[in-house]
Amino acid sequence: MSVQYEVNITMDASIEEKYISALKPHIKDLLALDGFKHAVLTKRNAADEGATETGEKLYTVCYTVENRAALQNYFNGKAAEMRKEMMDLFPPVDGKAVFSCTRRIHEIVDKF
Repeated sequence: MSVQYEVNITMDASIEEKYISALKPHIKDLLALDGFKHAVLTKRNAADEGATETGEKLYTVCYTVENRAALQNYFNGKAAEMRKEMMDLFPPVDGKAVFSCTRRIHEIVDKF
């Protein structure tokens, strides 16, 4: 059964353009891995999620992965390296992270 791997990104508005420019090839690199089928990059509206003016920008990348085993292979292999690449490109400023990510995994039950 296919799974959806969701990565929710919160970033400082000051890095938005540069971050998204770096994120797109990062997504393509993931799609080159066995089992990763396609991805969708979306921008979320912070106000829709109850945020006030925080200066943060919100994005989500949803990857469709062939199965949980393929996703686990990524976690066991390239995940740490790929995450570190983004951390190295966007290090903390004055001890404060300029972006953060949360992740969720969904089993696809049905498509309509």
